[in-house]
This record gives sequence, structure tokens and C-alpha cells, in this order.
Amino acid sequence: MNETTEKPVVKSGTFLYGGLRICKVRIVKTDLWPGSGDYEDPPEFQEDKYGEFYEVQYTAVREERFSAGGGYFENLDEAVASVEKEVTGVEWDEPN
Repeated sequence: MNETTEKPVVKSGTFLYGGLRICKVRIVKTDLWPGSGDYEDPPEFQEDKYGEFYEVQYTAVREERFSAGGGYFENLDEAVASVEKEVTGVEWDEPN
């Protein structure tokens, strides 16, 4: 995951791993939804999309670097719902 370009974080929090609150999650706003590039995929999946999207990013256990991707979504509600479905005990930070 390329972290050289800062994307605005719109929501962040932590979640449980092994019963401990040691992993982080964030949702960033992005203008690119990368395509697969796989010629066997339908065009809507293989081509990059440009617009306003939300990307879910996770840290590995006890790490600070957001190295695991959780997918791209067309709106913030879908991104939040995906996180809450995929991880245990998510607690969202209070907005600034």
C-alpha cells in the first residue's frame, strides 16, 4: 500500500485482535479506485475508476503502518459497514 501520498482520513478507530485492542483501522477519501488490470476480468473491474471513493486501511498487530487493505467503497456508510462486519469490537474515534 502506497503511503507516500497523504489521503484525508475521514474516520479512524481501533478493533480487537485476540481480545486486545491492538489494531487500528482508518477510512480515507480517495479519487482513485484501482482496477485489477486482469484481462480476464470484466472491464468494470479491470479499469481504474476516477471519482470520489472511500478506502479502508488496517494495521497489522501492534504496528503503526497501515499495510492491509480492506477495499474501496462508493460511500462512507458502505465503508463503515464493511469494517463493522469484518473486524471484532471496532470503536470509532470521536471526530475532531
